[in-house]
Amino acid sequence: MPGRKQIPSFQIASGTTAERDNSYNIPTGSIFFNTDTSNIELSGNVVASDISGVNKITFSDSSVQITGSPIIEYLTSVCDGSTLTRRFSNLSNVEVAHITEQFAASNIYADLTGGGITYQPPPGTKKVIYRFTFAACSNNRGVGHIKFFIDDDEVTAGGMGLSFPNDFEIRKVYEMVITIGVENDISKGYLLNWNSQKTLTLKARRLANQYGWNGHRTEWWDGATASVIIPPVITLIALS
Repeated sequence: MPGRKQIPSFQIASGTTAERDNSYNIPTGSIFFNTDTSNIELSGNVVASDISGVNKITFSDSSVQITGSPIIEYLTSVCDGSTLTRRFSNLSNVEVAHITEQFAASNIYADLTGGGITYQPPPGTKKVIYRFTFAACSNNRGVGHIKFFIDDDEVTAGGMGLSFPNDFEIRKVYEMVITIGVENDISKGYLLNWNSQKTLTLKARRLANQYGWNGHRTEWWDGATASVIIPPVITLIALS
């Protein structure tokens, strides 16, 4: 365009991943173009007020943030005793239970094993989705109830009933959404703030003796009656 001021471009350091790691001494605060991935890499802490033109951010721990997405954090694991490392350095890692035995429902409420987890969401979180997927079985008609707790307080809106026909095996998904910043009413799953660690727990029971059921195992397997342990899966999703 005539009369438009010409602004000279500048070239940043570039090279392969191997060159970046082995040949260059890249100090904190540097910008580097990786010719292997066609990505621009920033070293050190980055503060940005507008990233509207960025589609994806990959952190040094390989976690990914899709810009424009409401998901701040997504943690999920089989209940195998894993420690879930977080990219928020000021927040504790999340410890997952190690399930190696069945849950046998009785006539009184007991912790549904694997469903307990201690968590503090990242700053800016408005909702947390708690999801627990578990195997259930019975050689009878199974009927039961599940309650959800935040610390020692029951979330009555999070109750769930179970009812199965005779001789069943199934995977069930329990899910509850915790809302932050609106009001403090734990019975509805509402917390005015969530600035410290809280323990989320499921408790379960059967309706009566004749309506028994078991969690985390099969009733049959490979063409025969067989009890095989199926560890549950627990998921936490923090949303903005």
